[in-house]
Amino acid sequence: MTDNAKNVPVLMYHHVHPLKSPLNVQPDVFERQLAALKGAGYRSLTIEQFADYLNGAPVPEKSVLITFDDGYLNNYTYAYPLLKKYGMTGVLFVVTGWVGEGEPRPTTANANLADLPAAFVHEESKHLVASGETDKVILRWSELQEMDASGVMQIHSHTHTHTRWDKVASSREEKIEKISEELALCRGLIAQRLNKQDDFICWPQGFFDEDYKQAARDLGYRYFFTTDAYGFNRPHGDAENIYRIAVSNRSGKWLLNRLFYARDTLAGRLYGKFKKWKKMRREAKKRAREARA
Repeated sequence: MTDNAKNVPVLMYHHVHPLKSPLNVQPDVFERQLAALKGAGYRSLTIEQFADYLNGAPVPEKSVLITFDDGYLNNYTYAYPLLKKYGMTGVLFVVTGWVGEGEPRPTTANANLADLPAAFVHEESKHLVASGETDKVILRWSELQEMDASGVMQIHSHTHTHTRWDKVASSREEKIEKISEELALCRGLIAQRLNKQDDFICWPQGFFDEDYKQAARDLGYRYFFTTDAYGFNRPHGDAENIYRIAVSNRSGKWLLNRLFYARDTLAGRLYGKFKKWKKMRREAKKRAREARA
């Protein structure tokens, strides 16, 4: 394997648990995906290696960054032990205002399936968070500290409350004030509880504008992760617009095929343009329906 990656795909997960549901990859499927990546010669980068790559450092041709959004407990219960088993690393973007206190809970590495915490689908998880029952579905600081110290699952910022202030603020000034507060709280807690300066921010729902970006820059964030899948993370590319691929509850073969089209080749560029066109067409139709309603 040569050190000449033309681009590095970033994979995006939310949940890893046994229930078949949107935004979830079941543990046996996740394991097959990791096995497929390893068997095909892929290497998972740490977030520092990925940042160095964006700044021009070489990495193996078959490199990926594996990320998880929000900070769900099942990432600790199921995903963390599997990453460790396959010698891979992940990055977890946590909503710091949701994180609880208490002792670490059981995982598949140290408990029987019957003794593991209950699993919840995404909509149930959102409802529990909104009703203040975050500890049922969200990680604790002790669990985040364990994972971060291990180097297997690195912890970084996903704001403090996951609020889209562009939607709820009454003015641009309030939006800027609130997102600045969010980012300061998030970065401060990660510094306090995990003892590190955080340069990496993942935007809630992938949304950002110039006000969001400037607030992040002012606080010291340097690398901004989006939910836009149709582009390439290249050396000396845009560190404030990092593309990510949403991973489905599908086979390892599917993932390898998706990564083939995520590479910076003619096929990959044509695939990205076609998928982006389809997405824009769907959104235009949706806006037209809403206008008629």
